[in-house]
Amino acid sequence: MIERAAIISSSKVLEISAALGSPGTRSISRPPPAPAQSEPITTLNEAMRHHITRALEACQGRIEGPQGAAKLLGINPHTLRARMRKLGVEWAQFRSQ
Repeated sequence: MIERAAIISSSKVLEISAALGSPGTRSISRPPPAPAQSEPITTLNEAMRHHITRALEACQGRIEGPQGAAKLLGINPHTLRARMRKLGVEWAQFRSQ
């Protein structure tokens, strides 16, 4: 009943009677919204670039194999290479000298 009232409510107050299908005055207030995050939200491409970069750093630039970034990220090595090209990530900068 509470879930239905939350779905059909158009205000900050849950109309329990509306969820039951009858007019009435019983209602429950919704909690206030969560405060805004202090960190700005980045684009999905920026988040992917950062995540791929971290994986490549952890794997010393290796893409394939059991110790590779693709395995760590749980994706196909060809998919990882394609995303790296799209995002402008160069694997060579992560290789150990």
